[in-house]
Amino acid sequence: MIPGLHNPYASIFMRGFGCLAFLILLVADGWARPAAGEPFTLNSGTKVEILSVRAVVREGRVLTMTYRGKAALADRPALRREVDGLWEFFVINAERGDHRRAAIVAVGPAEGTSPEARPVRFAFEKRSGTWRALESATRVSAGLDKAFVQSFQRRIDWAARHGNTQSLLAMMDRDWTTTIADPWWRTAAPVTLGREMALEAGTRIVSTADNHSIEREILAVEIAANRRRARIDSRETDTMTLDGRSVTTVTRASDHFALRGDVMLWVRSVSHIERLVIDLLSGRPDQTTERFQGRTPVRELRAVR
Repeated sequence: MIPGLHNPYASIFMRGFGCLAFLILLVADGWARPAAGEPFTLNSGTKVEILSVRAVVREGRVLTMTYRGKAALADRPALRREVDGLWEFFVINAERGDHRRAAIVAVGPAEGTSPEARPVRFAFEKRSGTWRALESATRVSAGLDKAFVQSFQRRIDWAARHGNTQSLLAMMDRDWTTTIADPWWRTAAPVTLGREMALEAGTRIVSTADNHSIEREILAVEIAANRRRARIDSRETDTMTLDGRSVTTVTRASDHFALRGDVMLWVRSVSHIERLVIDLLSGRPDQTTERFQGRTPVRELRAVR
């Protein structure tokens, strides 16, 4: 058993995996798929208009969706998150058609010839069994910078917050790991999980968790000299309701990224728990655990190096 999973304060496993708990590679028949000519609501609540879904043969049989959304075409970070939300469902079309390449094209609210009104195309390709979102030739040439890496981190957080599991999977390295240090576990050694084990841990917690939210304070961004690797250090506040308790975890985290060819990947994550708070909600009797005692227990931990 993974240490701490039987306890309600194991919320740290929710970090980045809230949406992974629902991960499936081949989606069941009952799931909604975007269809041409229909309005569609994303997991975030944003409503978009699907204009067409068709296979473009002249481009090597690329399954292409054209849509009109809410994000401005000039606001590329917001547009990218909107496309991530669409990919969560459009991937079902791609899988059922046994496609290897796909594209989502965003068009503006009105016709025009200005750069802001020109359609914006986002490409996807299935590689080694995993769909990947491809970066532009300009990005591949320029490499990484702080603004782009922070935007990518926000994409991950957005996917986790809104249950965009397929988009999150497309951003994760196949060998992705998370290492979590919590000196209060029975074994003080940090625990390292791969994608599959993290999914299992997230599934156990998500099944009983409500009102999950993550707030991130970015402390530092480092870009490697070759502009192909980066790291973000941040402090996260993770809050949820578990078994009638409000659980807040404050964590110092380091997330590592890599630009490999034309694909941007989340490579690994390292987390150190700094603070845990559990409040018993009103109307419930006092409860104690071997770790926390009292109605509003608070523990401050030294940084784990």
